[in-house]
Amino acid sequence: MMIGGAGLTLLSFLSMGIIGNLFSSESFAIFRLVLTYGAIFSLLFTLRIDLSIVVSKTNKEAIKKVQQLIVQVFFIFFFFYSVFNLFNFELILYDFGITQTILNLFLFTGIFLAFTEIFIQFFIFKNRYKSVSFIQIIYSLFFSVMLIYLYLINYGDISPSLSRLMSLVLGTLIFLILLFRDFNFKKIKNPFTFIILNKDYPLKNLPYSISTQFTQSIPILLLIYLGSESLAGKFAFLLSLAMFPGMFLNGSMGKVFFRKTAEFNADKAKIFKLLDMLMKITLIITIPLSLVFFVYYDLIISLLFGSTWLDLSFDPRLIFICGLLYFFSSWPERIFVVLNKQGLILKNQIIFDAIMLSMLLIIFYKTREPNYIIYTYIFINFLYHVAYASLSYFVVTNKFRKYFIGGLFFILFLILSIYFVEHLNVVLGNLNFTLFFWSALTLYAIVAFKKIKTLFKHIGNL
Repeated sequence: MMIGGAGLTLLSFLSMGIIGNLFSSESFAIFRLVLTYGAIFSLLFTLRIDLSIVVSKTNKEAIKKVQQLIVQVFFIFFFFYSVFNLFNFELILYDFGITQTILNLFLFTGIFLAFTEIFIQFFIFKNRYKSVSFIQIIYSLFFSVMLIYLYLINYGDISPSLSRLMSLVLGTLIFLILLFRDFNFKKIKNPFTFIILNKDYPLKNLPYSISTQFTQSIPILLLIYLGSESLAGKFAFLLSLAMFPGMFLNGSMGKVFFRKTAEFNADKAKIFKLLDMLMKITLIITIPLSLVFFVYYDLIISLLFGSTWLDLSFDPRLIFICGLLYFFSSWPERIFVVLNKQGLILKNQIIFDAIMLSMLLIIFYKTREPNYIIYTYIFINFLYHVAYASLSYFVVTNKFRKYFIGGLFFILFLILSIYFVEHLNVVLGNLNFTLFFWSALTLYAIVAFKKIKTLFKHIGNL
């Protein structure tokens, strides 16, 4: 699963490179909105009941849940599709760059994303990690191919969004072909009865999941409303780029972590050991990655994605810190599900979303300054990720303050590192700095490799 996740991450970077070099920043702003609201509708369609598949006791129970969820998704999709096409929502949303076509893209992206998530959860239950990784790689590669094809035929700004939708359709079809023989839709229960039986998932997991996605879209919508579509696209692009490593961890290590913690039967001592060792591995990997990016961010972005994305009025390295902190908060979510503590992350999400929304709106109405909106989002995002990671420790140790303060010091370290490496470069000169920097990283890598190897050995013994 980790190897497949690495391949998927590389393909995702490939697709980002294609978008960065072939499409405008405005088109990426639309693409980011389609991804965000497609994910929101996906959550509304599944109601997060897909999470129950992994903890099924038998294969028969898991298959029944998959079948019920497919029917449920269709019912809810057609409800929203009817509402959106009966009433003219475009009049309300047009100032935010959302047309009727984009609204329909939200819905169709949502339904096929929901299907793929349901099937992925079932394959994880079956321990078929290689199959999941293979299928994800296939439709990610197809996404890149469609990006190039739609660019060549001049399809327009919705090309990235349409390519994403078509790749999800392909992924759904592949999953269906592999699973269809297991299904028997004659035994389907009433969808409403199924939802009531699994009401804990929509009540405890759905609100914070939707809130997370919605909050991420607010700065993009406000920037578009202010007429800064290009800046909105650049901000969204760099934020997506920064989140890729964390998404890889969530998509690979996170799912394996979920399965492993479920096997521990709420044994907090074992869960803490696993959590702490994985956090240490993440920290060891994060430090050199951050320093390399802080030194070479302009070269990396211009070479891989084009110099257009560096024409900025804000420091992109701060966005990258958001991505580094996402390393620590992306995958521990499964602890809260296993220990039935979803209420904690719901409270955390509500608090930070309320702070984020109120601060962004205050900045918007008081200043109408795009950069203030971006920096406000970034610094509140810092605190959110630290609080989330600290809560994952809290549920197994009852200690929050210690880990939260440690996280704040880590943020301070990352911010100071930006200016420290700049100062060191000036003092030593380019050549001497380069020799010193890579020598230090090589020495760090030797020590870190031994430490990571030891930690993985301990994890294997759990």
